[in-house]
Amino acid sequence: MSLKQKNGMTVGAMGRVEAEKQRSPPRPDYVKVNVDGAFDEATGTARSLWGVVIRNSKGEVIQGKGALSEATNALNPEAIAMIICRNFKALVDCLRG
Repeated sequence: MSLKQKNGMTVGAMGRVEAEKQRSPPRPDYVKVNVDGAFDEATGTARSLWGVVIRNSKGEVIQGKGALSEATNALNPEAIAMIICRNFKALVDCLRG
């Protein structure tokens, strides 16, 4: 039995073990927001990457944003992505009235 079949995990291109990702769509009157951030401590640089993707119930991308930014630790890009997400939620709430 392979690792993937045994416990829902797979080995990625870099030899890292990654969980299987399955999309679960939101209800038709909702959107789904995915956020993520990455930081490479091994390089010794202060660069990070963050991203936000917003999809409707059909899986279509409504909005997305991402960028390289300065960071001192792995929490910085995650926090930036969450702030972008919060700002988008405030805009949607405002438009709904």
